[in-house]
Amino acid sequence: MSFKSQHYRLLTSMARAFAILFASKSCDVIYKDMVLRQSQGDYSTLQYGHITTASLKAWATHAAAEGAEDARRCCGGHGYSALSGLPDISADLAAM
Repeated sequence: MSFKSQHYRLLTSMARAFAILFASKSCDVIYKDMVLRQSQGDYSTLQYGHITTASLKAWATHAAAEGAEDARRCCGGHGYSALSGLPDISADLAAM
């Protein structure tokens, strides 16, 4: 990448993608603990697990849509071309 503004914008989106990855691993640990407790008849962590996963899904979807739109804009006129694939990705994520 030769332009610093594009470099910064795309690396920010990549950092968010890694944050989503690590947060999903944390949700996996919460889920496994919840399943273990439920097998023993303890449903006390069900609400926390639901809140955590629902929040992660909303945030991850928003971050993905925002990142795809930002990547499309970084490409200038080429980002609007169907050959880049970015308009389809942005449209799919915006519909969610």
